[in-house]
Amino acid sequence: MRRVALIVLDCVRKDYFDENATQIKKMADLDVDECYAASSWSVPSHSSLFTGTLPHEHQVHSYNTDYSILKTFFEEVESEGISANGAVSDAFNADKLFNEFVAFSGKQEITPDAVTFKDVVEYEAGLQRIVEYLRQAIDDGKLKHSLINGIGIKANHFIKRLPIYPFGDHGASQVTKRLSDSDADFVFCNYIDAHAPMQNHRYIESNFPKGWHSNQISIEDIRDSELEASQRDLNKYHNLYSKTIQYLDSKIATFAEEMPDDMTLIITADHGEEMLMDGESDLGHTGFSQSLLHVPFVIIGSDAKYDGGTVSHLDVPAMVEQLWESRELTVPTREFVLSERPGMMFYDGDNPWWNRAIRAVTVNGIRWQWDDLGNSHKVELTKSKEEKKVEAKIPAEYKDMFDGTVDELGDDSQNIEVSNQVETRLKELGYKI
Repeated sequence: MRRVALIVLDCVRKDYFDENATQIKKMADLDVDECYAASSWSVPSHSSLFTGTLPHEHQVHSYNTDYSILKTFFEEVESEGISANGAVSDAFNADKLFNEFVAFSGKQEITPDAVTFKDVVEYEAGLQRIVEYLRQAIDDGKLKHSLINGIGIKANHFIKRLPIYPFGDHGASQVTKRLSDSDADFVFCNYIDAHAPMQNHRYIESNFPKGWHSNQISIEDIRDSELEASQRDLNKYHNLYSKTIQYLDSKIATFAEEMPDDMTLIITADHGEEMLMDGESDLGHTGFSQSLLHVPFVIIGSDAKYDGGTVSHLDVPAMVEQLWESRELTVPTREFVLSERPGMMFYDGDNPWWNRAIRAVTVNGIRWQWDDLGNSHKVELTKSKEEKKVEAKIPAEYKDMFDGTVDELGDDSQNIEVSNQVETRLKELGYKI
């Protein structure tokens, strides 16, 4: 049996990947131009990757974030999950899917080999929380790494506005180390580095101030302003996003050069990112657009047969199952690619447009999309951009490709109460709660 690693580069959109992941692209045995995610943010998109089904089918999304209900394609093999993303963590029961699992907040924590502060968030901030943190670290035999973690987090918080690089990167080194040490038949890795907020650090080649951090800027001001200062901040954000992808490219390419012959890498993204470029409504992933749905898809370590068609994340399980048996792979392609989002767990503002349920069918360079607010559009696509968007009646056969209606998709009656632990994880990633 061959081994397969599914590498998910969180928030990495296709056009920026093509420009900046040059080493991975040179090593690729397969590099797909047209691959689409099943959803536009982490929880439903990862769940679709793990099951090969749409959010309304697997039922893990904004209104139910419990991964443990999923029936995954890898449940019968030895599996390991390595995640630097709080939205794919034990806080959401993602650990229940794998034989071995480790999750940490790559944007804050230095190492996963420590007690995390999310484990003690129910204790009052200050001395009580610190004492409980140290007690758990001693009980778990993790005192050394927990001290490194705790000191590193506090130091990075203190120096955030100083012209000093923070300690560590944003999780890539630790995720890659765990990947190198794994001998599981299936390994899932989430790299959070390209997720907001953007921060300069010593491992990327940037000319910006050492202490620059995107939390210093207001997303609301940048959305609404045409001021030169706001554009400069946006350019810094774009530049650090590019540099971060280059750093991820280097880490993963180095691993791929040394990986065992019996291993195959599938490299993709759970979704892309809007960068407030032409035709984009936001800086982040609260929308539903080509820059969010169009994702990279690269395979290293396979003799792949590919007809040049469109690939869907829904076919990743079938591809992994082929690769367990052989280097040879016949890549499934689709004429019609389906995506949907049953609302947004946390969104910025009170406008229901950000939280709308939405569905889409992509076919022949056109995305037909409709939502539960009554909007319906035909969108002409090029790479990660939308060239032309017009109101249009959605063909009935496209709606019939999904079960139920978009109004039923957006029913939030299942909405769960969010714990302090989950709130802490998601606030670290910039979600408005």
